[in-house]
Amino acid sequence: MIVSSFENYADMTPPEKSFFEFMAQSMSEKELQQAFTAFGEGFSSSDTTIWRHREELSSPGGD
Repeated sequence: MIVSSFENYADMTPPEKSFFEFMAQSMSEKELQQAFTAFGEGFSSSDTTIWRHREELSSPGGD
């Protein structure tokens, strides 16, 4: 499971440089392909859910 939190919807905008491009700066093309292949083999599906915190609908936590 991979979880990401964002402060607001604007923070969900993809970065200018992709994760693949970032990784390509520090790995050879062969290493990069092997890493992404191994990573991809760990998933059979994906799903995205966006949760929004609404203070007025939340119950207070205990101390």
